[in-house]
Order: sequence, then structure tokens, then C-alpha cells
Amino acid sequence: MIIKASFGTGFWSALAIAFQGNFGLTVGIWLGIIQTLVLILNFIISKKRPEYESIIAIFLESLAIDFWLEIVLVNVSFQQSPLLVKLLVLGLGIIIAALGIATYVQPNFPLSPVDRIIFVLSIKFNWSVRVSQTLVALSVTLLAYFLGGPVGVGTIIMTLGIGYCIQSWLRIMTPLYQRI
Repeated sequence: MIIKASFGTGFWSALAIAFQGNFGLTVGIWLGIIQTLVLILNFIISKKRPEYESIIAIFLESLAIDFWLEIVLVNVSFQQSPLLVKLLVLGLGIIIAALGIATYVQPNFPLSPVDRIIFVLSIKFNWSVRVSQTLVALSVTLLAYFLGGPVGVGTIIMTLGIGYCIQSWLRIMTPLYQRI
């Protein structure tokens, strides 16, 4: 949804699209490569065993991204849509992504490396999830921008807003999960 909002993509997607534009391959494959590199980075920072189980999440997410972009939404575009529609699609995408992250971190399933890095940095440097997420997002956004990725207003909104949304959803989802 965020990619198709035509308002700038999410920061990780912007980086994958930048790599796609410069080197070929699909967005899903690049997201898989990026996540594998971040898996190694998580190991280096945390000094803990790499979460090899997350390779399943990497594979499934890469397949899902390519399935949605290359098959399901291939003819969907919001480029000609009014600004309000683009903002609504972007906002809904951010809220759903943040809810998804806040939900699947609860049962301690293996996280995707790009989600795990938020918590690794949060623990290592005693930062809040919001601060950690925002710093990661800003770093990735800058790299994507310099590599020619589709960084736009939507990317900036997501970069600055998703950490807050994840933190907010965690406040709701944690007590719900603990009751189960």
C-alpha cells in the first residue's frame, strides 16, 4: 500500500527500489538481500547468535512483496489520485505496518532482521523503540536518497511516524497479549 500510494515509499522499500534501479533484480529479492545483511549486522551489534529462523520470514516477505507488486497490484496506481487519497492510503499503510510489527513481536516469533535491528539498538544503547526506529529509518532513507530511490514526502512521513505508531501499538498489544 505504501509503495502504491505514489507519495514516496517506505524507507526499506526505497532502498530496495534504489538497488533495483541500479543493479536489476526485483524489489523482493533486494529486500531479501538487505535483510540478510541486516541479520549479520544484528549479530555484530548484539553479540548474540544470529536468528537463523528469521530466514523463513525473509524468504516469505520477499516472495510476498514480489507477489503483490508484480502480480496483484501490477496495474494499481494512485499517481493520478487526489492528494487526500494518497495521504489516506499512505496513512493506512503505516498504521497497518505498525500494527503488524507490534503484534508479531509479542509471542517472540523470529523477527525479520529489519525489525530486529530496532530492538537490538534499543537494548544496546538504552533508546526507546521510537528513537531507535526513527534513527534507523533516517539512516536508510538517506542511503536510499543518495542511491536514487523514490524518497518523497510519504517516505519522510513514514520515517518520522512509524516509530511512534509502533510504540503506540505496543502499548495496546502488550497487555492484550499478556492476557492470552
